[in-house]
Amino acid sequence: MGIFDSLRGTPSKDRFAKMLIQALHDAGDTRQIEYDAEEFRLLLSDDGDDAGFINLANFYAQFC
Repeated sequence: MGIFDSLRGTPSKDRFAKMLIQALHDAGDTRQIEYDAEEFRLLLSDDGDDAGFINLANFYAQFC
C-alpha cells in the first residue's frame, strides 16, 4: 500500500481483495490465491490442490 492510499477513503471491494492477498503473501502464506469477484471471496490452492476459500464479506465490513 502506498503512502497516499490512506487518503483515498474506503477501498473498493476489488482493491480490498488485492490488499488482503498482498498482506497474506507478506505474512508468508505460500498458497496460490485467486480472487473470485462474483462471490467476493479468495480461492486458495496449494500445489494445484483445493485448499479452501476465504469469504471476504465480514472482513470487508469490519475493515470499513
